[in-house]
Amino acid sequence: DRISKLPHLPRISLHRPKMADGVGLDTILINPYPYDQKKGTCLVRSPYGPTTENLADVFVATNGFAAVLQDDRGTFLSGGKFDLWKTAASDGNSTMTWITQQPWSNGEVFTAGISADGINEAMEVKSAPASLKGQMWMWTTANGHEFVFDGGAYRQDVLDGYLNFMNLETHGEGKD
Repeated sequence: DRISKLPHLPRISLHRPKMADGVGLDTILINPYPYDQKKGTCLVRSPYGPTTENLADVFVATNGFAAVLQDDRGTFLSGGKFDLWKTAASDGNSTMTWITQQPWSNGEVFTAGISADGINEAMEVKSAPASLKGQMWMWTTANGHEFVFDGGAYRQDVLDGYLNFMNLETHGEGKD
């Protein structure tokens, strides 16, 4: 475990930055030593909760980046209502603005996401934030219509299966 062998463990702190509409989203900061040194940031936004931490840890351990892990709107303890990524672009932009205002930020944000986390990354491109310097998406879609209408056929099993699976995380928003 490369992180435990670091001479100074990263500082981990909980934040709740406000989005453009005033909703606060639960956000974890993993800031490697030296804590006040300006550094790039890896942002991971997710409806799945803290399970994405390992993805961001890679950036902390190998690149000296800060990692920002954020629960999507309406999931876990974040405020608001889960809305199937309708506010993902705006929330991503608000979060990047918050990041760039922090004393440890050098103003460069990189995002990473797998599956639903990757949908967040695709939506963030729409707002074209100046601080966004790169992205890594895997096993995801940037087009929800094509995902649900695979080859033109409506895939109710895909949509209903996913929404039902997400009921716990989204406080029941996936129900009919």
